[in-house]
Amino acid sequence: MRGGQQPPSRNPRHTPPSPPPHLAPAGPKNTTIKPAEDEGVRWRFPADDYLEGMVARVKNGLSQTTTLTLNATSVLTHDLMEEALVHLYEKVESLRVCLRPRQGQLWVADMPRRKLDFKSVSGSDLEEQHSTFRYSPFNLHDGPLWKARLMPCPEDTPCPTPEVKAAFPHQCHLLMSVHHAANDGAVVMRMTQLLVDILDSLLQGVPVTSQQIGELRDGVEAREEEARMRAALLQNPDKLVEALRQHLGSKHLPLLMEAFGMPNVANATTEDFAPVILDNQTMEKFANKCRSLGATTNAAFTALINASLVEVVREAGLHRDVYNISSRHPVDYRRLIKDCESLPLGNHNIAMSQNTVTPTDVKKHFWEYVKHLDIELRDKLRRNYICEERMLEVLLRPRQHTQGEQIAPRQLPCWDYMFSNLYSPRTAYHAAGKCVQVTAAANYMSLPNERMAYGVGVFSFRGQARLQVSFSTNTISREVAQRCLEKILALFHDVSRNYIK
Repeated sequence: MRGGQQPPSRNPRHTPPSPPPHLAPAGPKNTTIKPAEDEGVRWRFPADDYLEGMVARVKNGLSQTTTLTLNATSVLTHDLMEEALVHLYEKVESLRVCLRPRQGQLWVADMPRRKLDFKSVSGSDLEEQHSTFRYSPFNLHDGPLWKARLMPCPEDTPCPTPEVKAAFPHQCHLLMSVHHAANDGAVVMRMTQLLVDILDSLLQGVPVTSQQIGELRDGVEAREEEARMRAALLQNPDKLVEALRQHLGSKHLPLLMEAFGMPNVANATTEDFAPVILDNQTMEKFANKCRSLGATTNAAFTALINASLVEVVREAGLHRDVYNISSRHPVDYRRLIKDCESLPLGNHNIAMSQNTVTPTDVKKHFWEYVKHLDIELRDKLRRNYICEERMLEVLLRPRQHTQGEQIAPRQLPCWDYMFSNLYSPRTAYHAAGKCVQVTAAANYMSLPNERMAYGVGVFSFRGQARLQVSFSTNTISREVAQRCLEKILALFHDVSRNYIK
């Protein structure tokens, strides 16, 4: 493979993964992996404008990080964790890529020199370590586009899941960060579970297979759908104008900023609240009501956030008969990839906008509101609105637009919040292993310069639902964000306990 040529492949949209080389033991700081064959860089595919835009957003502060608290039957040493990360690296080819220019265009390519970014760190304050770690930069040109830090815990550190401590006494924290242009949340969740499984095998003395997980894909199917929609709309000017009108109508100054004003901060950061494990019985009632209506829990959580937002701004003096609430919902478009038998790796996640007219008395008619919202969200998913919306954004750009314009230091927010739903009662993420268990977990999104006031996420954890709230100090204060979180939790219990129509 000289001169950047691709090997033959029956699928022109996917190149088979390079077989990872044998990895020799490495030093305590930076693990250098045996270089690939000296045949030049292996180019995978050119970055489209969406991937380039994600690179710009990461440069402007966007990040996705995960923290795990691990309890094990034996000490999880630096060398053992390094061995597990090496296996992870070998199994997931999207962890072996970099982003570098080629003939004036950004490309996804195999890392020219295989290596890990892994260190052990000292200290006892996980939050302090994470605040520094989440903003540490990546080496786009050479990779890796992910990193990990091991943080041992003193023997007397309390266990977040106390009933596990006696059988799994050795505790540590693991912090992981993955460049969002290279991999999305679905891949992060899969690699997290895979790492726990690998650690469990190593502690049991069971061989870890070299089986590859997933296929690196370029997402061209979504771009083709966008092109089809663009051609159809350009043939129907009236429909195009209406689509643009609705799209522009989904953007407005967040209600929280209308009610409380804009904080005066010099350097915006992201702040997070501690994850909240939702009560299982209440969650079961909540899910049962959704099923009885034929609605998704995704729509119900969105309605919950909307209703809580209405209460917060009303109590602040912003009174209206109806409120237009704009939200962003990351949508996995892997369903458009028809010829992939395993998990398509990379970033296959596009945020979809939703503008919902919400009455001031929404709580009185909560479940009726859920049904209405569910119909709207399902319709957008059915007609691939994520592709239409991206296409409309491109049409509205200035002719000389460059992705560099997306990294302006401060842009006025135009959505109320973002909601990421990675919860499923059928998901077995972080299942208990024989030798290691995850006793606490958190998934963070840094959004200091993103265009929404705050973010809400729901994740699966040990058979329960875990809710997290983050916010940008650029848009609201911690006190206001705290009110939003408290309202969400209070309404969650109210609407689950009392069957309001």
